[in-house]
Amino acid sequence: MVTDMEVDEFNHRQTNRNTLIKTSTDMKILQSYCREIGINDCDIKIEKMEPTELCSLLCRFFVGVKKQNGEDYEPSCLRGMLASFNRKLRTKNYGISLINSEIFAKVRETVAMKQRQLKGTGKGNLPHRSDPLTDDDVNLLWSSDQLGIKSPDSVLQSLWFFNTVHFGLRSCTEHRDMCWSDVPMDTR
Repeated sequence: MVTDMEVDEFNHRQTNRNTLIKTSTDMKILQSYCREIGINDCDIKIEKMEPTELCSLLCRFFVGVKKQNGEDYEPSCLRGMLASFNRKLRTKNYGISLINSEIFAKVRETVAMKQRQLKGTGKGNLPHRSDPLTDDDVNLLWSSDQLGIKSPDSVLQSLWFFNTVHFGLRSCTEHRDMCWSDVPMDTR
């Protein structure tokens, strides 16, 4: 017979390690922010807070949080922090979701407004396209043996390069899923 504690341990072991690290890091950022604004309880337990108190704290956090060097976080980081706090509350059986509950609508609205403000100042405006390779770039790849037949890596990189250029494949999935039937055969 499996106990509830064994189920919790199983779930914890199956959770992605990077997710656990992200959640822990974001909780430390929240604790640091709380110390900065004068909340002296260094081990603040958000799962023990009343929803209205937690909502107020998180709204103030998302408006005022900065990196250690004083810069603002990227807009997507704020959404990630909200997800981390929600994960933490879910693991502690808080019972109310930051993502779905009407009680925390103001938190979600605050995050959205802060993201909008940050995007207005140029944060999060990452390029969505790659700069095309010039002939000089391609020649440099050949002359430096990044493309060619000098090593197994250069052969694979050449295959990848030619598939990208000639078949328009872009993602890893497109390369991996390509089949012989995808290549039109000249029947002349």
